[in-house]
Amino acid sequence: MAPQKRRKSSRRRVKTGVVALFKQGGTQLAKIIDVSETGLTFIYDENEIELGSSVDLDVLFMKEDIFWPHVQCAIVSNIMCRVPRQQGAVRQRRCCVRFNNLTPRQLSQLRRVIHQQ
Repeated sequence: MAPQKRRKSSRRRVKTGVVALFKQGGTQLAKIIDVSETGLTFIYDENEIELGSSVDLDVLFMKEDIFWPHVQCAIVSNIMCRVPRQQGAVRQRRCCVRFNNLTPRQLSQLRRVIHQQ
């Protein structure tokens, strides 16, 4: 039996310069590692976010000079990163979110960014 596909659209790894800002136990800066038309994945300092909860992200694509404030997303996955922990280092998590409702303009910008990666 073939493995079941989990996503509607494939994710593309992003290069440097794509970040998100969110407020969850204080304001945090997160590094976005991949995007798709339906969501994105980011790495952030440990602060558990509940699965199924919503998060409000400010997303910045620096190279493209695109800024999206207050993008509503649903948490679909949130796991510990598998990296060796150094003494005193902060643990990091990998969080996958699904966009709740992008505007047509944001979706157009996102498609452009994805195809440039």
